[in-house]
Parts: sequence; structure tokens; C-alpha cells
Amino acid sequence: MNKWLRLALNSFIGIIALNLVYALLFGGGSLTLAGLLVLAVKVLYLTMIVGLVLGIFAWVKDLKFF
Repeated sequence: MNKWLRLALNSFIGIIALNLVYALLFGGGSLTLAGLLVLAVKVLYLTMIVGLVLGIFAWVKDLKFF
């Protein structure tokens, strides 16, 4: 179970890093308070969506193979 936990944590950190890069490149990049708030919300939603998809995929995979 430790292996799966480490994999999930690494995936989560990687997803957050990718979302930060994506949001900085394509999010307008305004560094005002409102711009940072919008950026944070975008990153949060992207992370939640990708995490949900990966979670469902891992759950289905576990059901199939174990």
C-alpha cells in the first residue's frame, strides 16, 4: 500500500506543477490580487478534475486486477 500511496503523492505533486506552469503560460499572468485569485481557482479546479479522473481510473484498475 506504501507503493500506491507514494505513486499517488508523486502524481498529485506533478499535476499541481503542470497546472501551475499551464496557468502561468495561458492564464493571462496578471500578478494583481484578483489575477492571483483567478489563477489559484484555475489550478484548484484543474487539479480536482485530473485527480478525480486518475482516482476513478485507479479504482477501476484495482477492481479489474485484484
